[in-house]
Amino acid sequence: MLANTCARNSRNLDVASSDYAGAFNPFAMGSILESVDVWIVHTDVNVEERDTLKALLSPAETARARRFTFDSDRNRYISSHGMLRRILAMYCGVSADALDIYLDANGKPGISIVGAHIQFNLSHSADVALIAVTSANCGADVEKIRPDLAHMEIAERFFTENENDWLATLPQPVRSNGFFRLWTIKEAVLKTIGAGLSIPLNEVDVMGVVERGSADLDVVAFGTKTRLWTSELAILPGFAAAVAVSGEGRPIRTITLHSVLS
Repeated sequence: MLANTCARNSRNLDVASSDYAGAFNPFAMGSILESVDVWIVHTDVNVEERDTLKALLSPAETARARRFTFDSDRNRYISSHGMLRRILAMYCGVSADALDIYLDANGKPGISIVGAHIQFNLSHSADVALIAVTSANCGADVEKIRPDLAHMEIAERFFTENENDWLATLPQPVRSNGFFRLWTIKEAVLKTIGAGLSIPLNEVDVMGVVERGSADLDVVAFGTKTRLWTSELAILPGFAAAVAVSGEGRPIRTITLHSVLS
């Protein structure tokens, strides 16, 4: 199976910002990225690092950061979006503060640079951000596993009968893990399409991904059937994560970023 082959061919890299040029020059502007690069970023940074990242934000992003009520939420936003710019700039060969990041009519983010053959998606939970970069439409989701959540009540509203049956078979201590596995896969699928909640979550069955780790899914959105390849990600203890891309499966390259200062 192609999907399983791609999952087996995943690679894990650990880099600091000073490693950018050497590690990723082959994917600079004009090249096609054949893998799915999944960046793991810790958003709990020190004041110096956060100030560096804040200076990269656009006026609109800066204004949005100011609107957060709690400092913790504001700081996570600054860190995750500043690092998103640093990472995308490396692929596109431009300065991070010069990137034109926009939202389309469905709220899906994109980048306006001629010759930059990349798509991306950002998700964050607690102090972890997940950034997926590839050459096809993509979506990513990460969630901190919360055992205190009313999992079964939410599942009954948003999961398929097949998914609820599987969730009910899990022992209580690991049921929260199963819930967030399903949730992150569904979110990654919807974010890839850019459909948001216009597609009910209980109409997207992702048990094939849960059972095999990665799988092809056919999803109907806006009157069109779209083939997606979707994979779970094992990134950090206590977190569930998933990524989805349009079309066929591809190798996953997981990159953990250790420093935001060059």
